[in-house]
Amino acid sequence: MNDPLPLFVADPDQVAARGQALAPQQWAWYDQVQPLAAAGDPDLIAALTTTLATVSAAIDCTTCGRCCRQMGPQVEAAEAAALAAALGLQPELFRRGFLRPLWPAAAEDEQVWLLPSPCPLHDGLLCTVYAARPRPCRDFPQAAGQTPAAHLGQLVEFARICPIAFNTVEQVRQRVKGPA
Repeated sequence: MNDPLPLFVADPDQVAARGQALAPQQWAWYDQVQPLAAAGDPDLIAALTTTLATVSAAIDCTTCGRCCRQMGPQVEAAEAAALAAALGLQPELFRRGFLRPLWPAAAEDEQVWLLPSPCPLHDGLLCTVYAARPRPCRDFPQAAGQTPAAHLGQLVEFARICPIAFNTVEQVRQRVKGPA
C-alpha cells in the first residue's frame, strides 16, 4: 500500500463519465488481479476490504439513486411480501403492479421476479421502502458486507454507475497491481 487515499469522486455524473473513460483500464486491471483474488491474496483482500469500508463510510449512497434508475434487481418471495407490507398491499397485488417476470413463459411457481428499471419504488430522490428493500439493493454494489474479492468483477462492472464502486476500484487499482 502506498500513499493516502485520494479525494473521492462522489458526483454520479462525474462517476459515469470517468467510469466510462476508465473502463478499459479497469477491466485490464481486473484481468491482472483476478488470479490474486481467486487465490485469496491477503494484500488484495485487505486493500479491497479497507478501501470499500472507507469509501462506503465517506459516500452516502442514498444521495445518488443511480442504481435504482438503471438496474432491475431480483426480488425473492419473502422480499416481495415485505415490500408489499411496507406499501400496505397484498403480495399478489404488489407482484402484479410492481414486478416483472424474468421469463414471461415460465410457470408461476418457477418464475423469477424483478423490479423494473427505473425502480417504481424510487421517488427520484430516495427509496420509498428503504427499510424493506430487497437483498440486491441492500448489498449493492454486491460487495457490501461480503468478501469484496469474490465480487471484484461486479465492482468493476458497477464502477460506471456507482460512486462507491468507482472509488473503490480506482483506489485499489492504484495500490495493487497484478502479478508481474
